[in-house]
Amino acid sequence: MVDHRRFDISGARLYRICCIIAHVRAGIDPRQPPRAASPMPPPHRPERTRQQPMKLAKVKKVPADVQALNTLREAIIAGRIEQGSRITELELSESMAVSRATVRSALQQLAAEGLTVLKRYAGWTVLTLSAADVWELYTLRSAHERLAARIIAERMDDPMRARIEKALAGLLRTCETGDWVKISEADFQFHKQLVNLSENKRLIAQYALIEPQIRMYIVAIDRLIAEIDITTRQHKDIARVIMSGDVDAAGDIAEAHNLTDGKLFYDHLSAIPPQA
Repeated sequence: MVDHRRFDISGARLYRICCIIAHVRAGIDPRQPPRAASPMPPPHRPERTRQQPMKLAKVKKVPADVQALNTLREAIIAGRIEQGSRITELELSESMAVSRATVRSALQQLAAEGLTVLKRYAGWTVLTLSAADVWELYTLRSAHERLAARIIAERMDDPMRARIEKALAGLLRTCETGDWVKISEADFQFHKQLVNLSENKRLIAQYALIEPQIRMYIVAIDRLIAEIDITTRQHKDIARVIMSGDVDAAGDIAEAHNLTDGKLFYDHLSAIPPQA
């Protein structure tokens, strides 16, 4: 009788026998310890580039009354609303889609700046620069800018020189456009930079009081002269002399620039017959 227990093979032993047979067929010595499997390379993950933050101008929440004021001021200075024009609160409020109270507030501020006039029974009108107005402006402006030029020349250093050159370069670039509204604004910004460079707080504050009228004056006189070559040459000379550090010469050229052009504008207006 056959003893079947002698042929009883456990599952583990059977698995071992199968592995040996497979190794022999594959030409692998079953007596050698199994080789460790080579590690799997990690999956390729493309490097994530850090996204640069977008450089966008910040949105400024400007109140309606400030917007109305700025819009009217720029329109008057640039001549889009002509000197002597009669303006009404109703017309302006409808044009700008704001309340009459907002317009009234803006006009009152412009009156304080010397750009509008409220006449009894006639309403609001835009300032008309008279010969007397021009004389007052150019003599006052020449005194301010003469003092500023002397202070700057006396304190001249490389950072200050760089700021003057930058202001001049901005004016020269604008002159290439041939747009006299933009040229006049760049002209004013050049002179304002000189005043600011003086770092005389009281001088800067006094200059700011007449800034709107000076801007209006510069627009008018630049249109009268209307010679880009003259504008560029004058301002190149002013910058050169101030940057030289010659205090007296700097004051003289700043004053002469204002007196010469101012007298020209004064004579032009004086020759116009008064309206009846």
